[in-house]
Amino acid sequence: MKHLPIISGENVSRNFKKYIRSALHRVPAPIISALAEDGWQIQLSPKAETLFAPSSRVAASFASASGTSHKRLRGATCMSGEHVVAFFESYIDDSGIIQQGPGSWITEDQIVHEIGHAIDRKTGEDTGTSLSDSPDFIAAYHRDLAGLNNRERIHFNYFIAKEKGNITQDQYARREVVAEGFSQLLLGGQKNEPTDNNGTLLLSWLAGTPQNSVRPFREAFSHSLAALENELSPRWLTPATQSQKTLLEPT
Repeated sequence: MKHLPIISGENVSRNFKKYIRSALHRVPAPIISALAEDGWQIQLSPKAETLFAPSSRVAASFASASGTSHKRLRGATCMSGEHVVAFFESYIDDSGIIQQGPGSWITEDQIVHEIGHAIDRKTGEDTGTSLSDSPDFIAAYHRDLAGLNNRERIHFNYFIAKEKGNITQDQYARREVVAEGFSQLLLGGQKNEPTDNNGTLLLSWLAGTPQNSVRPFREAFSHSLAALENELSPRWLTPATQSQKTLLEPT
């Protein structure tokens, strides 16, 4: 199996590199190897604006897939063009305060989430239909949406198209459910409270809301996760594949 390259920019700390590598070891080796075979690479940068500079080779690929301010990203995956997954060590928030990971700014589940985006894209390139665009997943996703209560629709706003009937937004939302579902399937649902793409805990929008009125992601999107697991299991999520050691290129 092939090693997945990890490319570090200047001023990326050793601790951040170590943390990213540790999180990536949670991903089954065949997935990492398959991404490497297709030319994917991991890029580490001190902050998002470094990678999104006009002179950056991958800026256009990220821009086409990103719906948020680049300065607020923790990680990003090219959904077209370059085969790059990027992670950013820090950013400066609106108050001018530096927010820096690992473990606080960027967490393990968010790292695996971005690999989920890469697998979604890879499946589309391999078969002509990405995981998020497969008929079974689309049906399951919309079944889950129909079952959300009003509080859950606010809580899981990031995973729902902002404009009903907007095909582009619906596709973006499904991609996020695939990536989040991938992370939860691999990590055992350790994260129940998704954040939006600005890093804000979605539950904070529901201050004073009883916790039991909002189901965890795995329950709220149970049909989507079942469809996703059905697609992933034969090739990627068997006990044998999950026990194999992940191959990351030495740094």
